[in-house]
Amino acid sequence: MIEEKKNDFFESFTKLLNGTVKEKSEETKKGESFFEGLKWKLTRIIEEIYKLDFLADDFDLTSFLSTNINFPIERMLEQMDKPWLKDKLTIGLMGHFNTGKTTALNLIFDEKFATFYRENSALATYLTFGKNTKIFTIVDKSGNSQEIASDYSALFDYHFGMRDFPFARIFEYIVKESNNSILNNITFIDTPGLSATIQHSEPTLKVIPNCDAIMWFVKLINGVTESDIKFIKENMGNKSIYVVFSFVDAAQSPDKAISTALTTFKKNGVDVKAHFMLGLGTNVQNDFKKNAIKTLKEIANKYEVYNPYAHIYAIICEFEKFLVEFQKQCTEEFNKLDKSTDEISNKYASSKNTFSSTYSNCISRINNMIDTFNTRCNGAAFCCGASGALANHINGLVSSLQIMEDAYNDIDSSKLVEFGQQASQMNYYDEKIKRSSELLEEIKKMKKIFN
Repeated sequence: MIEEKKNDFFESFTKLLNGTVKEKSEETKKGESFFEGLKWKLTRIIEEIYKLDFLADDFDLTSFLSTNINFPIERMLEQMDKPWLKDKLTIGLMGHFNTGKTTALNLIFDEKFATFYRENSALATYLTFGKNTKIFTIVDKSGNSQEIASDYSALFDYHFGMRDFPFARIFEYIVKESNNSILNNITFIDTPGLSATIQHSEPTLKVIPNCDAIMWFVKLINGVTESDIKFIKENMGNKSIYVVFSFVDAAQSPDKAISTALTTFKKNGVDVKAHFMLGLGTNVQNDFKKNAIKTLKEIANKYEVYNPYAHIYAIICEFEKFLVEFQKQCTEEFNKLDKSTDEISNKYASSKNTFSSTYSNCISRINNMIDTFNTRCNGAAFCCGASGALANHINGLVSSLQIMEDAYNDIDSSKLVEFGQQASQMNYYDEKIKRSSELLEEIKKMKKIFN
């Protein structure tokens, strides 16, 4: 019986693989190349700004690039491949297997997705608005897609298909269309759930970055587990969390159990925006459908959908402001140093001129003294008025030498060192100003791309 089931599976799976495959378009490939180039350019610009050594001491470059460059560009790439994610609130249905995710979808969409008491779909399924409800699209790891009739959907279900078959190594995700009006503003991602096997949990982990909010399913009779808290805190970041407590009619005291669960979430720092009750009873299910649809529509109407383009543009504008302010401060510091070095330079120039002119005066007076001796005192027994002239020259020489000493004393060696240091700092700021100007030009070009 098992062998027969395996043969049927592989026969059907082979037929599926032999179907028509739509390769990733050239436009998509070019888009991917563009976004990768954009990521490289933005990363380089921010790294260069970081090198200006003007950012806060606690600025974490690696974390900043991951959150503000890598993440939004990955979202851009995802939205290019999956246009149904753009401008829509994307909600991921997550939790451990057999916690009611598929039952919830059946109630919200009035459909009959298969439900069993163990793991079902092996891949993440995007539920989007569309008229083509009789087929679904499966996308492989290379981005190639294939439209498949709903009859083949059971192949990807662990109940009907091959439980240990490595679907996630071959395929990336499934797209299913529905004409339910709730999908006009919301895209749902139904995940396989969390399991002890990495193969099964991986598809869930990979779609978390695409989600704006999470509907987290908790089987009430089991309560909130440590693994629930651990997974949410490690992977959800600041995403909005909405909890669905399932199997409420199997709990002895549902209200008490829910209160305990909410307290557990709160104590562990998990902010639950709202919660719903889901069970097998008709009344419980009707209430769930009514409350869930109402809340989802309210969320979609007021929720500010994440826009990666706006995120990147805002970052670019912030760094543009930063560079302008950086240039302003560098210019102010440069001008202060310029004024200070000018004062030192002018003082030295004044001392030099005083020393030089006084030195010339000394030489002139000495020459006059020599001339007096040679012409007026030569061979004379008495020099008459020559002695007065010599006295004047000697007094003038003494005065000039004093002036030269003062001028020399004004030449402070420490001021020379200070001048050199300040001149070096001026070169430093000058280089920073030039580099920031170059980066501002690059940012202006980058803004034109987004405009």
